[in-house]
Amino acid sequence: KKKHSGEAPSTTAEALPGDIKKVVNSIHTPAMFIAGGKALKETVAQMHATKRYSSLTSVQFARSTDAAVGLASHLPPGYVHHATVLHPIKPATVVHYLKQYMGHRIRLAHNIIDLPENHLFEGHQDYLNELEKEARNNAFEMRTIATNNPKEVSRLMKKYNGRHHAFLSIAHLVPFELLAQIVATGNIEKVMMLAPSLKQGGKAPLSLGINTALLNELSVPYTKVNETLYVREIPADELYVHGANIKMLTQLGYKETHERIMRDAHEIVLTDE
Repeated sequence: KKKHSGEAPSTTAEALPGDIKKVVNSIHTPAMFIAGGKALKETVAQMHATKRYSSLTSVQFARSTDAAVGLASHLPPGYVHHATVLHPIKPATVVHYLKQYMGHRIRLAHNIIDLPENHLFEGHQDYLNELEKEARNNAFEMRTIATNNPKEVSRLMKKYNGRHHAFLSIAHLVPFELLAQIVATGNIEKVMMLAPSLKQGGKAPLSLGINTALLNELSVPYTKVNETLYVREIPADELYVHGANIKMLTQLGYKETHERIMRDAHEIVLTDE
């Protein structure tokens, strides 16, 4: 049983090509931090196009190093890229955590993502299919909702705010800015919300966030791939931490359930603000 004291960084934000070009062309950029595979690929492409290079540190969600975006294009000698690949949270972990608290009550969960299905990155549709299949195996429906409109999220939460419904988002499928709006709306509408960030755990009944201690290089060291690329891969089983907001769970009628789960020695970070 722990009290949350840190915040997980946003690792899903993608910079616009125009913004990347400005940074790459800056004469004051000895090193860069890049969040997201799409932004990394664009940055390296801009560097090769302009012949203006910087050392890089990057982080992205991918199921493996081979599936990561932007690692195939290497920097020239004299520059180094330190890349961190975070495995997405396992669909079974998400579904089982909701089921653990809601039990037979849960009938429908809405998974809010940012991109329409025809614009999903490689592997995302397979992930969504696996999430929906896992929910069916646990006797409830997982419905994917593609929207970046906070008003649409609010409308859905007003319509499905009963005890049989839940809402969630997955860290690598929604930008951090939209996530904050989703969680804030869920707080207002008093729905069961599973947030993919301990940072948002103070405003959501349940959360599944990153164990930030593992992002320390001493915890998980880099492996040398070649003279300019060092990579480390952090598996999902080690990366994610369960969070629970006792006050909000109590308001939703889950106080006894939470106490039972804690008695079963399930390690949970307490995220009450």
